[in-house]
Amino acid sequence: MPTFSYIVKDRHGKSFAKEIDIDSKGALIERLQNQKFFIVSIKELKRHGEKTRYVVAQRKRKFTHKNVKLDDLLTFSHQLATMMEAGVTLIRTLNVIQTQVESEQFERIIEKIKNDVEQGSSLSLAISKHPKVFNQFWISFMEVGEASGTIPTVLEKLSFYLAQQAAFTSTIISGVIYPAILFVVAMGAVVFFALFVGPRFESIFQSMGADLPLITTVLLTTFKFIKAQFFLINGAIIAGFFLFKRYIATYNG
Repeated sequence: MPTFSYIVKDRHGKSFAKEIDIDSKGALIERLQNQKFFIVSIKELKRHGEKTRYVVAQRKRKFTHKNVKLDDLLTFSHQLATMMEAGVTLIRTLNVIQTQVESEQFERIIEKIKNDVEQGSSLSLAISKHPKVFNQFWISFMEVGEASGTIPTVLEKLSFYLAQQAAFTSTIISGVIYPAILFVVAMGAVVFFALFVGPRFESIFQSMGADLPLITTVLLTTFKFIKAQFFLINGAIIAGFFLFKRYIATYNG
């Protein structure tokens, strides 16, 4: 009979972590739901060195993205706080989180953190080895939690901060997309004028033997340059937009 570890919350929000031998994951879910528990996580445990179906499935799973995003860190801090508050050991907590992360890079980082902790390192020291993901803000929070023995509480505060940052980032992205659409439309109008309207004006003035006004000359020269470098200019604009969007979506951004 397989063994499962699970974390649940009761109607008052109190967390519990237990292990149980039961026929299947479905049977465990049904039992917990009948007991009116909110299920946080369920994991089938390895027994006597044998790979369970759960472990095999985790190894075959596909990650949704490669780099570490702000949402990954938000989920990490929240799960870490919830499970440690429920009395789950740090190593087991990291094991569970590692099987659930959606970032390939983050999964490898958690593996390294877990190995460091198993060798006696503190969590703050372990995460400090990955400054591109965990900045000084993270490290300072963890040091405070370790010194005061309140890591779950500190992590909950960190989760709240990250949630606010994620909401702010989402607002910025939404604010950037609309002006970007307007800019693309405006560029389309400029390109249309450069390709069709501008040359006709130039030919009309030339047929009349008249000199073009200075402003018109400047505009036509600009349009000719845009026409000649159309793909380069638009490629740079599109690349800049996506790089900016990717930057502000990261934790350090």
